[in-house]
Amino acid sequence: MRFLWIFLVVGLSAPTPSLADISAPQTRPAVETPRETMLRWELTVRAEPDNTDARIELARAHLALGDADRAEKMAAAVLLREDRPAARLILAEAQFRQGRSEEALTTLDGGQRLSGGSADLAQPSLRTVIEAEKAVTDGKPQLALEKLEALPQKGAYASMGKMIAARAHYALGDLLAARSAIDTIIGGDGESMTALLFKAQIALRSGDYGAALRLARGIDAIDPGNVTAGVIAVEALLRIGDEATAQTTITDLAAANPDDPRPTYLKALLLAEQGQMKQAADTVSSIEPWLERREGGAVFLARLKLAEQRPAQAEQLLRARLREQATDIAARQLLVSILDERGEEAEAARVLERGLAFAPRHPVLLRLKADRLIDAGEIDAAAAVLAPLGGAANQWLALLDRDGDPDLFTQVLTAIRAGEDEEVLRLAAENTAQIPTDPVTGNLLAGALAQTGEVEAARQLLDRIIAAHPDELVLIANRAQLDPDADALVTALERAVEAGARDPDIYEALGRERYVLGEIDQALEAAQRAAEAKEARLAQRTLPGRLLLAAGRADAAQKALRAVDLRETDSAAERASLAKLLLADAPDSAAIAAADLDGPGAVILRAQIEKARGRSDSARTLLVQGMATYPLDAPLAEAALIDLATTDLSAAMTALEETRAIPTSLKESLALKLFWEAKDRVAFAEALASATPSLPLFTVRARLAEANDRLSLLGDLEAYVLATPNDRGARLLLGALALEMDRDGLAEKALTTALADTPGDPLLLNNLALARADRAPQDALRLAKEAYMAAPTSADIASTYAQMLTATGDAARAGRVARRALILHPERRDLDAYAARIGAPGSEAIGAEEGDQP
Repeated sequence: MRFLWIFLVVGLSAPTPSLADISAPQTRPAVETPRETMLRWELTVRAEPDNTDARIELARAHLALGDADRAEKMAAAVLLREDRPAARLILAEAQFRQGRSEEALTTLDGGQRLSGGSADLAQPSLRTVIEAEKAVTDGKPQLALEKLEALPQKGAYASMGKMIAARAHYALGDLLAARSAIDTIIGGDGESMTALLFKAQIALRSGDYGAALRLARGIDAIDPGNVTAGVIAVEALLRIGDEATAQTTITDLAAANPDDPRPTYLKALLLAEQGQMKQAADTVSSIEPWLERREGGAVFLARLKLAEQRPAQAEQLLRARLREQATDIAARQLLVSILDERGEEAEAARVLERGLAFAPRHPVLLRLKADRLIDAGEIDAAAAVLAPLGGAANQWLALLDRDGDPDLFTQVLTAIRAGEDEEVLRLAAENTAQIPTDPVTGNLLAGALAQTGEVEAARQLLDRIIAAHPDELVLIANRAQLDPDADALVTALERAVEAGARDPDIYEALGRERYVLGEIDQALEAAQRAAEAKEARLAQRTLPGRLLLAAGRADAAQKALRAVDLRETDSAAERASLAKLLLADAPDSAAIAAADLDGPGAVILRAQIEKARGRSDSARTLLVQGMATYPLDAPLAEAALIDLATTDLSAAMTALEETRAIPTSLKESLALKLFWEAKDRVAFAEALASATPSLPLFTVRARLAEANDRLSLLGDLEAYVLATPNDRGARLLLGALALEMDRDGLAEKALTTALADTPGDPLLLNNLALARADRAPQDALRLAKEAYMAAPTSADIASTYAQMLTATGDAARAGRVARRALILHPERRDLDAYAARIGAPGSEAIGAEEGDQP
């Protein structure tokens, strides 16, 4: 067993969309995923190549997906046709996202004479963001933070500003502030995908490869085929030694993105990991100019040069990279190493100190300086260097505490690196009294003991350390790893509480895990402790209400959630989060206040609140006004048109023809929805008879078709799939529809074929599990577990997994899975039947391998 450092991240996670029940009747338009938005505009551009607005929106959609390269090309193509301010803004944004701040500023300067309405208003904000980014790139992160103080907290570039602030905090070494900035974006307006990607990159650069991989897979579940997420996943897989999965992922990325240089880079990375340095160098020879400018690319090329015994060229590459981006920590780290190897300690120290001048508290640079001091035998000086990092539990070397014994730490580390198990055991036996005062050495030693098979000794050692350091969540998580019981983490957390823990993170984790075990009252008690802490985050302040909602106690939940004070935050993500929780039951003024947001999504949310309160006219007014304010937003236009169709079909059809928000290729299928909502079945039948077969059309038919039309729909869809074998969405829909009609054989065939094209897709795995549930329950359980581990925040996927666990006799685990899902999705009362299964908490093993705790 490999003893891992676990970093427990608690808080609200964005739910993963699922098509497991795609054919269910839909009462309101679903919010598009970024990938769906991009595909919709791509279809429009194909159908209407002269539609400049559509080309601009397509470029914007690629930006939202994190694909700045494609966005740049598309915006540049628009500007060749006509000088549109919106296209210029997108071009500038795409350039600076690729690290070319000077070009981005030049692009903006070239468009200052233009008058573009909202584009003019956005230009100063974008300029502020670019100048702040340039300050980070130039190694002046503090200046970047000062510039961002002038950026409005709301508006098109507010989230982007938070992203730059996160980068600045990261450059300064304040990882907690960086993560906090990112967490305020996730779940907010259109930058959440970029924030998730950056969070995954931080995890990768911080050495937390498991977290990076989970985030990357979660992004891929939300946005299948995201290349940046694929790159992060492959790099994480290679770090943890899973070359087979990395190879499969690279092959898939290369097939789906033939013109993208990133799969080529990943192929070379895999070859290098396998020791085939010459082949790796040959593979990237055609993309070297691109690679030199990419974060991590110059370092990779430099390593290839070193393998070819060309250190001078490696040094030249790294120095060029640092001239371009002084805060490239990995490049600076490798350059210091090269200089040290060559015996140029003074120059190495100068390069390192220059990096610390740019980022004085960056943990990687401080650890590098401490490493050099430890090698020189200056342990006290190393501890002094690391002192600014304080008690950052996720940086094990940073925990080299002045109260501990640096000589003992060095001995333990040396023994572990040398694989000397007997020496590890001797050090543990001879220092039983001293170790509890030194959490770093003790935790390191406990891991080594567990790896040598001395699990009981590791348990006892961690128990003593936790008693002395009860607020260190990493110690508690590692202790829980050593027990097989379902309540192991709760037991470890309780021990920490008994030892005097005060950190709200401890109580938040305890509240969640007690609820998952079915211990509602004890869970609420712990959650309340977390919520009342002075430094509690929003996720902790709302935890009692969320647990009450999950437990079905709606009245008490509403009371608890209404008591949460949002006056201290301007975060749109936090207000949206609270509004959605309040909307899980009866909406009232608190939900409306919480929903005081900007953007088309907020308009839809407020309209839903008004409808739920019986104010249909007010809801309609909001939607019509919103459609005028955001004329190119498809979900808002669809919501407004459907609402209008219920009272004035003719006006709705006229508005549908005139709106630019709905692509021409999708207007035919939306017209069917309008006829249906207006209850004009004759018009619906006539439109259906003349419609051109397409995936949007079949999706609408699947949602609206009456029971007696299902068989005809299934036949038509099967014929369409045969005619268009590369349409993955059609195969997924066919599988879902066949499942609903108990045609498991047809569903299995469609889903198996689709899964061969996109292996590991959680939606396909989930539906294939449903298709095999009766015929092969154990295989269905395996598939459902795989889907759940890939997308644990999806309510539909959690429901399927709980169903398969129950069917195979593991009702207690099904209950835990259901309760974990209900914390995120309290509106899913269909999970209650599984959640009611408590079981004996100490009777079963848990953990990622067992599929209970993703």
